[in-house]
Amino acid sequence: MRYDAQTVRDAAGPLQRFSQLSCEVLLLGGARSVRNLTTSLERLSNVLPHARKVILSGMGHTAADNSSHPDRVATELRRFFA
Repeated sequence: MRYDAQTVRDAAGPLQRFSQLSCEVLLLGGARSVRNLTTSLERLSNVLPHARKVILSGMGHTAADNSSHPDRVATELRRFFA
């Protein structure tokens, strides 16, 4: 979370520029995340040709925090990288 806001600022711009990516991409979000984040994931999933979107039910943006459910995030990461 340390560089979260900076990463968002750096990625600002038209999503269509990501349409040429040829790599597989995991879009991981929480169902309880704020609307702008869930909207961004939805729009990215429509633009990225090889995207897999996973929405974690009952989770918010900080699901990876040790105080939340990092195990659920880790499970999805393991599936993606297997």
